[in-house]
Amino acid sequence: MVAHLFSKAAVVVPLASVFVLFTVTTNGVTHIVGDSIWSIPPTNDFYQKWSSSRAFHPGDILYFEFESGMYQVMRVNNWEHDICEANVAVPLGKVYTEGPAWVPLDTEDYYYYKMKLMGTFHDEFA
Repeated sequence: MVAHLFSKAAVVVPLASVFVLFTVTTNGVTHIVGDSIWSIPPTNDFYQKWSSSRAFHPGDILYFEFESGMYQVMRVNNWEHDICEANVAVPLGKVYTEGPAWVPLDTEDYYYYKMKLMGTFHDEFA
């Protein structure tokens, strides 16, 4: 019997937070964040609903579609997720400045991502 591994991971995206739930490890799948080109979501809970309808596994990839030079995507800790100040955020690992960005989910963990637009973090509903 295959043991199910459950842990939670979160990914923060502009104007919303995305909740990522890990289940049994499989071959990596690429998840297009929001299912389309990057945009301001139509509802406050758009990315939460998007992520809750998917199973994420170690080895999967989050694909952020954005224009180079306009955005930066970075992993941050939970505290930085909860506040929204560009001058406070310290990235955990790579900062993705060239779009589109392919962000690997390497291990089971909580993942928080911020997307920076012209010096401002768009995260008001997280």
